[in-house]
Amino acid sequence: MVEQCNTELNLGLFPQEVDAVAAVLNRDHISSSELTVAGTVGLGKQVFR
Repeated sequence: MVEQCNTELNLGLFPQEVDAVAAVLNRDHISSSELTVAGTVGLGKQVFR
């Protein structure tokens, strides 16, 4: 999702910046139950990427 916005809006973010934005959005917006399920299954779920 962040990469798509970067591309469509021509933001010019570097890949590391896209990853950092996605990490903050994931940290702040994933419910604790989703984190538990993703961590337990080992999927490394990323909602915003």
